[in-house]
Amino acid sequence: MKIQILLTSMLLIAISHTAQAAPTLSMGTSTTVADSNSILQLSIADTDMAYGGFNARLEYPSCMAVTNVAAGSLLGDSFVIDSVAATDGATTNLALIAYSGTETFSTDGDLLSLTFQVGADCATGQHIVSFATVNAEPLVNTKHAISNQDGTVSVSHLVTNGGITIMETDNDTDNDGMNDDWEILHFGDLSHNGFADGDRDGYTDLQEYINFLANELDPAETAFDPTVANEAGGTGYQEPSQGGSLWILMIPAIQSAVNAGQ
Repeated sequence: MKIQILLTSMLLIAISHTAQAAPTLSMGTSTTVADSNSILQLSIADTDMAYGGFNARLEYPSCMAVTNVAAGSLLGDSFVIDSVAATDGATTNLALIAYSGTETFSTDGDLLSLTFQVGADCATGQHIVSFATVNAEPLVNTKHAISNQDGTVSVSHLVTNGGITIMETDNDTDNDGMNDDWEILHFGDLSHNGFADGDRDGYTDLQEYINFLANELDPAETAFDPTVANEAGGTGYQEPSQGGSLWILMIPAIQSAVNAGQ
């Protein structure tokens, strides 16, 4: 079903709905390297009523591509999700829509999960993933809209842009196998050597970095973060010892990464 038909069927026309609090559609942020995948959440906050659906048009650099759009925790099984991407020069536009004739969402949380394939030609630095600011069609609000419960009114709302920061893969001045930018992002400095397990979750700091590079998620489908305890059982997990936070690296992949950095 074409997204234009779906947009028209939802009647998400620029009709204002007065509310005490304006809900906010937000794109998440992430840090990754070129030639990898990165997941961003499209979420809603400051909800004050039941909503029947939404649509949005995102803009991002054409060196990236969205390869998967999945329902977030707020959308039930009856929600229909559709997406259409079009590239114009250096920018890609992704039109998204999610609606249901029987279910609603009324709490803060994630609406969609978008997997971005970051191309090898993407430059290092910050790349903005923004909500469109201009309507592609004058009679339909194709920028972004949230509908009321029965889909007859477009609710007044706010938007917050997100983005993906791309790090240099060979930026490892202390030769510990971990990217300096990644270390500073998580630890604030380069004092960590990779062997410690600061959050005591069974993954060394270096293992969490390797899992991050591989775009792996832990068994709870959470991205690896060396400052937040990840779920046990993922790649490189070792049962935490009672004696301290240092680990013997038993995984060949980790040792190989350390040797490569020396």
